Amino acid sequence: MSIKFILRPFILITFMTFSAKVSGQILIPDSSPSEAQPKKELFGLKTETSSIDLKAMNWASFQIKMAELESHQIRTGLAYMISSGLVLTGASIGYSNVNSPIEKWVYSFSQSLSIAAFGYGYYQYHIGSSERNFYELLSSTRSLSDQQRDELVRNYIALREKQKETNKWIHFSTYTALAALNIYQASQENNPDVKNSMYFLGGISALAAISIQF
Repeated sequence: MSIKFILRPFILITFMTFSAKVSGQILIPDSSPSEAQPKKELFGLKTETSSIDLKAMNWASFQIKMAELESHQIRTGLAYMISSGLVLTGASIGYSNVNSPIEKWVYSFSQSLSIAAFGYGYYQYHIGSSERNFYELLSSTRSLSDQQRDELVRNYIALREKQKETNKWIHFSTYTALAALNIYQASQENNPDVKNSMYFLGGISALAAISIQF
């Protein structure tokens, strides 16, 4: 039995795990920095969101916290770009060295998600969240006084809090519906390869829905 044959299942599991993990992370909604976030790890590259309490902020403290947030988003973006680049390379090599349709599908899917993850990382690195954009807007508007910036920060926070729960349930409902549809269609499919693919897509959608709630 060749080493290549022995390693193939482990390689496939690695790429399927990456695909599921990246899907869950790049599809979850943009959460408010006021929420404490757990550490995220993508192929050994850890990122950690700082817990930022926006509710107790004025313009001066908002500036400090946004500097922290920008630093975190730059690190996160870099982690995604490096990890997705490595996986894209591996998936491309794997795709050219297998013949099984299901193996080719897994590698192809991993390639697609790697490209999406790279784009997400690039976006985080250069643009970031709406809070970061809002901060840059206030900073660049020289005609505003600090008192006016205080008021705008408080109004923005109130708006974000109002939108947060609505956005969360919209995303959760969408991915739950996608998961249910894919799993139902898989249960009605006779072709084993298509069935497995649809179950896999249903599992990714379910993972995305769970990621939103937890």
